[in-house]
Amino acid sequence: MKHALATIAGIVQSRRVAGRTLVVGIAGAVASGKSTLAAAVRDELTPLGADVVSTDGFLFDNATLESRGLLMHKGFPETYDDVGLTGFVADVRAGVARVPAPVYSHVIYDVLPDGHQIVDRPDVLIVEGVNALSALAPLLDLRVYLDADEADLEAWYVTRFFDLTEEARHDPASFFSPFQFDDTRMSPDRG
Repeated sequence: MKHALATIAGIVQSRRVAGRTLVVGIAGAVASGKSTLAAAVRDELTPLGADVVSTDGFLFDNATLESRGLLMHKGFPETYDDVGLTGFVADVRAGVARVPAPVYSHVIYDVLPDGHQIVDRPDVLIVEGVNALSALAPLLDLRVYLDADEADLEAWYVTRFFDLTEEARHDPASFFSPFQFDDTRMSPDRG
């Protein structure tokens, strides 16, 4: 990963234009490591001001998806507010101050109704999400796609799912609370 970070940081440095936010898009399958890579790139670019925004915040909220009959398609292209996403990125890229981005919660499995991340003229904006490259193609200065073997993706997804259900043990309002099971029933001495 160190080589990838150095390569991405080098490309970012070579493409920077003074007075304009450079926009990096990171996409890949669910559980491919988009958020992890985006955070690592941000940290690698520490001398610059860099912000990370997830396209998950631009999913339509569950009530809207339900009313449109799209809740079971959540994550597919038609479930994102692409107009809001492209408008957000265009504003940040143009140097607009204090641009709000909606925030998604994996705990409640929905967009936070009053949650916003404020992005204020960063040198670099990193946008990560399954649709980052397709929805933002004309606005991106650098495109990164994460590829992984299907077996790895499945293992990472399952691990993340169990981590979220474990966290839900202490939060009954969590979307993942109903997916918990009693570990003691699976112990060898309980047959």
